[in-house]
Amino acid sequence: MDLTSDNLVILKLGGSFLTFKDKPFKARRRAIRSLALFLARRVIGSGVNLVLIHGGGSFGHYEALMDIRKHGHLSYEGYPRIASSMITLNQIVLQELVKAGVPAVSLPPRAFCIYDCESNSHACSYDMVRAVIEKGLIPLIFGDVIVGKGTCNPSIISGDDIAVNIASIYRNARIVFTMDVEGIYMPTREGGLGSLIKEMDAREAHNLLMELERVGRLRGYDVTGGIISKLRKSLLCIEKGFCSEVAFVSGEKKDSLYKAIFGFPGEYTVIKNKV
Repeated sequence: MDLTSDNLVILKLGGSFLTFKDKPFKARRRAIRSLALFLARRVIGSGVNLVLIHGGGSFGHYEALMDIRKHGHLSYEGYPRIASSMITLNQIVLQELVKAGVPAVSLPPRAFCIYDCESNSHACSYDMVRAVIEKGLIPLIFGDVIVGKGTCNPSIISGDDIAVNIASIYRNARIVFTMDVEGIYMPTREGGLGSLIKEMDAREAHNLLMELERVGRLRGYDVTGGIISKLRKSLLCIEKGFCSEVAFVSGEKKDSLYKAIFGFPGEYTVIKNKV
């Protein structure tokens, strides 16, 4: 496969879509099954090269939080439990995908990434990801806990970071974030949600990011449910030329998801790399 091709779609499945985030270790199996069938029937065989990445939801995030509460940081004592919880969720997703006919292959980042605490960075080799795609298979990757170099503690590499890393290799990729809402909404001055934003360029997305940060400071917390971090990473991907588009769409609304994957206008938010 040509690594400069524009038919790579990185589909990031949010933890809130895959799991009940207020119920530790409880997957939204019906939603996962529905997504697997959707991919098998409407995306596989369409000419799109797909990479699937999922978050930790109420599995990995819960175990990581328990470990941090106990030690003040991620520890090697808690490492096996965090890693096991992520594998458990990954296997639930993988089994539904394979059952539906999606040729997915699980690739745990702990096997190809390492953390350097001195530079606070993750070094990953994505050769296996590329090899799997070239064989016509679909990598299924996830946010994961990874070992640190030397005396470094473990670290979490997020699915969002992995998505941008892979986009930087392939260039001109499209990243699609699935969410439990239709997309990104314009914030009101009081910190509430206004209308759905359907399209932005990098400048407009930057202005929105500043406004969301203002609202977050006003309220003292991230009222957007993590969208600020996703917007920052999306802007990085767009401005460096790694991504042609970054979309934010409901994972439940399959017509909108289909349009986001294939780049058709719809009821979702897209940031475009306009030259």
